[in-house]
Amino acid sequence: MVSVVDAQRTILLSPTGTNVWSGQTTQSLNSAAVTWSLAKELYGKNGPYLIIPLSLVIGMVPTTIQWLIWKRWPKIGPVKVDSILLPIIYMYSAWMTAGVNSTITSSIIVGLISQLWLRKYHPAWYKKYNYILGGALDGGAQVMIFILSFAVFGASGKERPFPPWAGNPAVGNVDYCNGNGALDT
Repeated sequence: MVSVVDAQRTILLSPTGTNVWSGQTTQSLNSAAVTWSLAKELYGKNGPYLIIPLSLVIGMVPTTIQWLIWKRWPKIGPVKVDSILLPIIYMYSAWMTAGVNSTITSSIIVGLISQLWLRKYHPAWYKKYNYILGGALDGGAQVMIFILSFAVFGASGKERPFPPWAGNPAVGNVDYCNGNGALDT
């Protein structure tokens, strides 16, 4: 961590960061600490952000409705109502509002293959190996992030960028987000 902070200090202090390095999480913790120290003024009944604490109650409403539906109809067609976990859906949809979220598509694809296709067509394999598959994918991703951080992205101080190509544009963000310059020629 010391190596990363030393090598990428200016980028980590920048409010925008880059498509590789960002101090966004740390900065958001600092912002949260400041705002919660002013909680009465910001989140109180006359505050501009009253909707934040009210969102806890708002989020409980559909979850309670789902629970009531489950009590009456535990299964609707092939779907078990209690297998839809609304709080987890809320959490992951909130992650999509900030930072680089290009990993969400691949996570959804892997989840659908694992939870729908493998479970339905290969239940014995699913039961025996899916937990190991999940751990292997998580562990492999973390090892690759560690290796790429130091070997390519400059965590040790010297960056060795990949050459530009369709998956790594020379200009703009690798996500090809509209308006970021990657599609400009």
